Amino acid sequence: VGAVYTVHLVRILLCWASLPAVACKKVPVGETAAIDSWLNHYPLVRGVFHVDPPVHFGGNEDGEKKYMSQMKTDFAFERRVQSGLERVLTGVSRPGGMTETASGAALEIGAGHGILSRPLIKLHRYAVSVITDSSPTFLEHISTTLKGRRNRQATRFATLSSLAHVPLNTFEFIVLRYVLHHIPNWKAFIRDAARVLVSGG
Repeated sequence: VGAVYTVHLVRILLCWASLPAVACKKVPVGETAAIDSWLNHYPLVRGVFHVDPPVHFGGNEDGEKKYMSQMKTDFAFERRVQSGLERVLTGVSRPGGMTETASGAALEIGAGHGILSRPLIKLHRYAVSVITDSSPTFLEHISTTLKGRRNRQATRFATLSSLAHVPLNTFEFIVLRYVLHHIPNWKAFIRDAARVLVSGG
């Protein structure tokens, strides 16, 4: 339920913060190749693109792994999150209109251990989903839990601490959960997020 409220809140804030287009090369919507063209400028380490320098939760990788080993995946809760996401997205007017197949690109910011990531990917509504966090350890964990899923190949993982290196007008949907309280200047963050959304996203 909290995740659903977060999605609604961020959507409202992004609409409020929408700004005139800034002169910049536009990345075509829904083209996986365009996302890969952006990410391929950065080193790929164990399946994670290092867009921003990694920042480890708790200060070091060993601490992260210990933390992750204590986490239990609550699939019942994630099914409720997925159901909530479906309800939210059903009410979203897509820039290109509704399509029978997955299209466009989605960005998750601050994925943590994947409570929102897996439901987002399972919906298979977007042609490509970029899952981000400052910690590569968390992202590697999420990637491992997705192995064998048919839409795993349409998912990219990247370390991200800000939106400074994300191309403008790229994503149709941006989602985050329990992230805004970590951001000192959340208003600036919302403005930056609005810039990387496509028109109508």
